Amino acid sequence: MRPNFIIMTNKREIPATTEVHTSHVPALVMLAAMGWEILPQSECEGLRGRTSRVLLESVLTEQLLKINRFTYRGKEYLFDASDATDAIRQLRPDPTVQRGLVGTNQMLHERMVLGATISKTVDGDKKSYTMRFIDWDNPENNLFQATPEFSVDRNDGKGTSRCDIVLLVNGIPFGVIEN
Repeated sequence: MRPNFIIMTNKREIPATTEVHTSHVPALVMLAAMGWEILPQSECEGLRGRTSRVLLESVLTEQLLKINRFTYRGKEYLFDASDATDAIRQLRPDPTVQRGLVGTNQMLHERMVLGATISKTVDGDKKSYTMRFIDWDNPENNLFQATPEFSVDRNDGKGTSRCDIVLLVNGIPFGVIEN
């Protein structure tokens, strides 16, 4: 039986035995078959800008504006880019508040499940509305992406950590696959 992945060298076939070939590629192929968009590492890095940023903010902004609307007196309205920016700000942990890992995870969980509160003024009437990060009711409205070799700055400030594959929903890291 021939290996699934072959490297050609000097007109000879040899099995590709690196971790990338034996585990990363098959995992990405499986994710693609399940409907995940595979985002190349270089494209993901370009969208992030810096390894200290984990959100794909331009992707998240686009998705927030796509999946969210609010209703005022029976009429549906769209949120705008400044509303998306405010929601993204609310998703980031406040560095001045010391919550610890558990508290930060709880805050992020609540934001992901409940959404962000956005104030809007329509016809002089100011009200608060919810902007959801994930469309839980219609999952097909979300963007599912996977990217390999996702580097993130370490908490201690000494270098980076690299995840084999990161799963993103609407530009938000949701899961990590370590091969």
